[in-house]
Amino acid sequence: MPAQKPPESYLPVVISVTAMAKLCSMSRARFYELAQQGVFLLPVYCTTTKKPMFLREQVNDNLKARATGIGINGQYILFYDRRPRAEALPRAELPRPKTEHHAGLIEGLKSLGLTATGPQITAAIAHLYPAGTANVDETTVLRAVYRHLRRTEGA
Repeated sequence: MPAQKPPESYLPVVISVTAMAKLCSMSRARFYELAQQGVFLLPVYCTTTKKPMFLREQVNDNLKARATGIGINGQYILFYDRRPRAEALPRAELPRPKTEHHAGLIEGLKSLGLTATGPQITAAIAHLYPAGTANVDETTVLRAVYRHLRRTEGA
């Protein structure tokens, strides 16, 4: 995101360091670091409150330095835009296989000469199909579970 430049009429007479850093699209720490190097102007301090602030002319000069990539001291500077933060998406619950659904698999495995319990089939399906078996043909699931159980049985 490039540096934001509000219209001249909307800029207050003085702004804080935080507001200046925000206008330059960077953190206060990075702004102060570059100001110490001479890329940006350092703030002036109020004589009564001792707070740092930027006058409108300083704001314009700092924004010009940010926009052009040439610091106040004449040094070239590259500014990298922040990457947008990826919002944490809620984890989708994986569909749990139902035990009554395994009745068909238990019968199919028996006809193939393999006896298996519901928990064994549930573990095999969870291992073979972490996203679930919603879009998988039942005979494909039966074949995969049979092979998986035969492999683990021999191990």
